[in-house]
Amino acid sequence: MRAVKWAARLAREFEVKLEIPASTVSKVMRLPWLWELATGELRASRIASTYYDTPKYALRERGITLRVRRVGSARLQTIKARVAGGALPIERDEWEEEIVGDEPELKLAAGTPLDGISRKKLRRQLQPCFEIQVDRSAFPIQSANSAIEVAIDRASIVGPNPTSFCEIELELKRGASSELARVARRIASEVPAALVLSTKADRGFALRKDEPPGPFHAEPIALDPSARVSEAFQAIGWSCMRHFVLNRSAVEAADVGAVAEMRMGIERLHAAMAAFARLLDGPETDAVASELKWLSSELRPAHELDVFLRETLSATCPHIAPAAFDLLRTDAQSRLERALGQARSAVTSDRCRQLILRIALWLVAAEWSDSGAEARDEPNRRIAGFAGRAIQEQTRNTFRNLRRFPVLNEAERDELRRGLTELRHAADFFADVLPSTGSRKKRSGLRLSRLLTHMGRLHDIAVHERLHDEFMRSWTDEAAPDAQAAHKAFAMGFALGQLQQEKEQREAAIRKLKGRAAKR
Repeated sequence: MRAVKWAARLAREFEVKLEIPASTVSKVMRLPWLWELATGELRASRIASTYYDTPKYALRERGITLRVRRVGSARLQTIKARVAGGALPIERDEWEEEIVGDEPELKLAAGTPLDGISRKKLRRQLQPCFEIQVDRSAFPIQSANSAIEVAIDRASIVGPNPTSFCEIELELKRGASSELARVARRIASEVPAALVLSTKADRGFALRKDEPPGPFHAEPIALDPSARVSEAFQAIGWSCMRHFVLNRSAVEAADVGAVAEMRMGIERLHAAMAAFARLLDGPETDAVASELKWLSSELRPAHELDVFLRETLSATCPHIAPAAFDLLRTDAQSRLERALGQARSAVTSDRCRQLILRIALWLVAAEWSDSGAEARDEPNRRIAGFAGRAIQEQTRNTFRNLRRFPVLNEAERDELRRGLTELRHAADFFADVLPSTGSRKKRSGLRLSRLLTHMGRLHDIAVHERLHDEFMRSWTDEAAPDAQAAHKAFAMGFALGQLQQEKEQREAAIRKLKGRAAKR
């Protein structure tokens, strides 16, 4: 006879997850203020969850997780799917059913994302991938008028590459996400907590695949035109944050491509903050912007040296001896390795850990502004109208500067490049909510893309000219003169000289495009 069945239901999870050292679990369990908020007794349980997928990870590729959880004699089948454009750290749709045995029952998956997959084929290929065992201590609390479940997990992933970790899951059951953020912030003030962006399933699949970390690219952002402005900013901000945070492991492994992606994620978050500037004027916003600038500056040397090696020193120069260029490349590569060490130190630092948690809780709390009536009204307006005004304002300001391109100095050109970059990102963020104007919109987008290509390359050339000065100072340092300085300097001078014609061509192309682009 079938066990008592739970009606399959769609629920939406709103969680903040913090990883803490195992040695601090007992301290968290004894926090007096946390127990003062408790509205129920502590529930201890031992949970074993087996995760299923096909040999080629068909479910994983679709953002679907299937598990069977065992708690005592009960068996619970759970299907989860990531929410597109989710506005909170871990936001997923969830379907649950109580089942009889230890194997998934796919016939109970009607109305879930598994409907889009052939069940017969899936049933043949489905296999257990790994098991996660958790000792959980959970209890409910109430902060202001918000109900939150606190679960402290001591978890172990069982398999060829076993690992253990400790997490605190804060799940919002009812109420305001700002209260969830306040509780998380207070816990982090007591113990060294780090934000967790990966689910337990993410950890398990990463161990099973046993692949080295690689660059993580930006995910698509899907906005509903009827969404409130505050919800849209949370969704965009969270996507940008995931973009740079999920590159940390690869940066730690000295992957220079991940350095570029991490900087891109930070750039996108800056662009989102610029697009929503009228919403964000509080002191916490200023602190977040300042810390993001610090992290980007720590990553910049590695990125600049990588571009220098790939773009300027990659080609052979038949007019000078290859040995001189080899010396310069070796020198630049050595500098790149040191810069990657600097990037690694930054992303593994306590300052970076605190920054990531700070940004996440700033986004979750949604308490961005203290500027009065506009700050109260703007978040509740619909994103479609807001996006149109924001794009118009950014376009007007940016192209006003573009018209002055011929007389701009280096710093002003860099400011223009950042403005164009922010405009391009804003257009991507709001693509789903802005009215389409057909071919005209496509043409203006292409012009903006071309402008950015030219401006970006001019920026690279300016950076390489600055690197020339830095290299020369180090080679001619009286305390440690470089015996090969003359050969390296000649190769450097020749390489940069080769870029002058390209620089003039790109400046001419920008002057030609600026008039047409301003008509968008």
